[in-house]
Amino acid sequence: MNAIKEEQKIYSFQDYLKLEEQSQEKHDFFFGEVYNMAGGTLDHNEIILALARAFYNSLSHIKCKTYANEVRLELKANEFYVYPDVLVTCDKNDLSNKESVFIQNPSIIVEVLSDCTELYDRNIKKHYYLKLPSLKYYLLVSQNETKVEMFEKIENRIEYSFYENPDEFIEFQQLGFNIKVTDIFGLPF
Repeated sequence: MNAIKEEQKIYSFQDYLKLEEQSQEKHDFFFGEVYNMAGGTLDHNEIILALARAFYNSLSHIKCKTYANEVRLELKANEFYVYPDVLVTCDKNDLSNKESVFIQNPSIIVEVLSDCTELYDRNIKKHYYLKLPSLKYYLLVSQNETKVEMFEKIENRIEYSFYENPDEFIEFQQLGFNIKVTDIFGLPF
């Protein structure tokens, strides 16, 4: 997704929620600043759908929900909210609260990189994502080549894995499944 900063205005959290209710567009909320999330490319969308489908199919044996593009994630209460490309939550509070307008405890977050948002996804979002106690995996996926970067939280450390071979399997050991790189990209670029 492409982030486009709205007019120079500082919003309260309540103003942001009102804006989201009234708008047909989605907005990230970053410490009072609001960014319009513009549409992505066809490849971007296909990768998001492929990942969501792979996670949904792989996690049918446990109580987890997979969301793509439309679900807001709370990174810091009343201050920082984003719409990840794909997220998975297995948290009973997230799953049982049907009235909530956001997820608080994701297990997996995926961002599909675009030229406009790559630095935001790699730096600011990653910094906040990896602070989430519930998070087990953060994936950065290229839309221009067969390339997946995975950050796995294990106890007090982060392990980094890199995948570019279409026949490789991406292991999600903490959740008991794996997906093949071709499940994300289809045929190699």
